Amino acid sequence: MKFTTAAIATSVAALAAASPLQTRADDTPLFWTSRLLAIAPGTDFDGKFLQAANSGLLIGLKDQGASCGPEPHNYATFVFGNNTLSLYTANPPQQFYTAADGMGQGNIRYTTGVEPLPRNALREGFFIDNHGTLKLQFSPTGPVAGLQACPVSNAPGEYKVWMDTFEHPAGQNCTKFQARVDNDWTPVKCKYTE
Repeated sequence: MKFTTAAIATSVAALAAASPLQTRADDTPLFWTSRLLAIAPGTDFDGKFLQAANSGLLIGLKDQGASCGPEPHNYATFVFGNNTLSLYTANPPQQFYTAADGMGQGNIRYTTGVEPLPRNALREGFFIDNHGTLKLQFSPTGPVAGLQACPVSNAPGEYKVWMDTFEHPAGQNCTKFQARVDNDWTPVKCKYTE
């Protein structure tokens, strides 16, 4: 089921009363920030935070290489709202899209600034379901997609995150998982690598 902005605001308010998701003072009903935690029991990436690097969504990098000021941050902080997903950053903005067709095979990436979208890419469709997990749906009656982590070749323990609509988008051994919202009580605006 896809939630509207009003439903997301209501869900955020309801979840705010229950641990662990709570809103911060600078969150609004329309846009709010959080980290995403991988839930995949039995895998080597279970309990790790999602990261952003090289215009992609990843798990397991030793260093995501973001510029966050004096303190290192090896996780990404995301901005949710209006069916979009962005990185918590100053200008230029960094916003996610997906190529859900057969050519893109559910690749999830982000653009920086005024960088154009690839052909057939979609920015809208990201939402948090009533279990606090990130999902994608591109039309009110369309299928709801989750996420899968595919091993990065020649980089043990590192994974690229894709939609789970294609069985082998980046080779073999992809694992479906849930990305659950997790509060970042002291979010820092970072510039993530392109």
